[in-house]
Amino acid sequence: HRMTLGNILLIVIALIVLAAAISLINMTKLNIRTIVFVAVAVGFTLRFLYVLVVQTEPSSDFAKMLSASRMLLQGDYSFLDDAYFMRWAYQIPFVFFQTIFLWIHDSVITLKIVNVLLMTGSCLFVYRIASRYVSEKAAAMACIGYVLYPAPIMLSSVLTNQHASLFFLLWGVDLLLSKKRWYMALCSGLCLCIGNLLRTDGILIVSVLLCLCLFYLIIYLMKKKNPLIILAGKAGICIASFFIFTNLITFLFSSSPLGKNGMENNYPEWKFMLGLNTESYGMYHEKDIDILSIEDDAARRQETIARIQEHFKDVSPLKFISEKTSRMWAENETESWSMNHIDRDKELIAGVSVQWFVNKIKTLDKGMYLFVLMLALLAALCAFIKKERNTLFLFIGALFIAYYLSYLFIEIQTRYRYLIMPFLFIAAAYAIDIIKTGIFTEKISVCRDKKLKFIREKTGDKRMK
Repeated sequence: HRMTLGNILLIVIALIVLAAAISLINMTKLNIRTIVFVAVAVGFTLRFLYVLVVQTEPSSDFAKMLSASRMLLQGDYSFLDDAYFMRWAYQIPFVFFQTIFLWIHDSVITLKIVNVLLMTGSCLFVYRIASRYVSEKAAAMACIGYVLYPAPIMLSSVLTNQHASLFFLLWGVDLLLSKKRWYMALCSGLCLCIGNLLRTDGILIVSVLLCLCLFYLIIYLMKKKNPLIILAGKAGICIASFFIFTNLITFLFSSSPLGKNGMENNYPEWKFMLGLNTESYGMYHEKDIDILSIEDDAARRQETIARIQEHFKDVSPLKFISEKTSRMWAENETESWSMNHIDRDKELIAGVSVQWFVNKIKTLDKGMYLFVLMLALLAALCAFIKKERNTLFLFIGALFIAYYLSYLFIEIQTRYRYLIMPFLFIAAAYAIDIIKTGIFTEKISVCRDKKLKFIREKTGDKRMK
């Protein structure tokens, strides 16, 4: 996680490529939407090729959920008696989601193609959401960046619920920002509900929306005038529909055989037990796994608190936060989820091994990650200096803070950055807009001054401005 010379060089190269790309997009006569269409098509191709070449076999939790989906397809509900689904009943909606597509064609490749399509849709939503607040050219640049960002591509062959969840969450945000009729806010709530049922990260987005809604309402009550009160109203409708749809769908599941274990995390302490372990600094470990054998909820909760307190006896909370932040936000992305079955020493061509190629991709990934973080920070700084009341970037800033704080307490992996990254690319679009406007405004100004100077010299008219 240290800043190496290679990463510095990649950032410099990325800056040069960004300037070149901005120049090309400004000079091109192609319609911006055509450029975005081509970029999204490239995104689909990259992910589809990765799925075909890196044929990842489902393992760990992904294998359990695939097996459960196939059993459900046959009308067999016995998987609900497995300890995994008795403890983590919130995974049932994703099992059902996979079963829908296995019903069409019972094959792992079917699920992977669905994931590729959903990931491609997420690339498109990066453009759509960004284009509502920045220029189409800057939004296109953000979309192209996310299309080429290696981290999600390296997960495309993994049957994780992150792909589907992110698609619906981005769709929900896009619908909420739509300037069309109010019913779009209802549809937004439904999309956020589906995204949250597939993976519970969605509650963070809803929580941030609720805070912003209350914030705008307070300003309105204090000043009796706030143009953002309409957006706050739409957010309120979205939040209400989110909870209505969540309760309705939960009721439907609970009324079916799938609701045997409920729809919740029945052992919530485990995530905190992992996240607050000072030896692993929040990474997965099995040292305290015996805590799952405690059946009584109250006793398990007391034992969890006692062990967490024991962990922090000899470790400073500040040191723990620093190290955990480093491991979550500064470590390289891991390719192990999709490439564990591949022989890394195998030569692709003479003198070039699989490991060498993977290392180059990871270096590129780290360079892009650092570059996007820098652009997002630049966007936040510029928005603060210019005192812009940009709702989208206020939302992204609040979401990042909520995301960061949440993962201080629960288990971390670098792949858990998956949800926040599209939003950072969207924030980076604002910085790209500033850079683009600054560069070309200055260029136009310089050209105009040179032209006026030339005319004055030729005509001798000193009064010309």
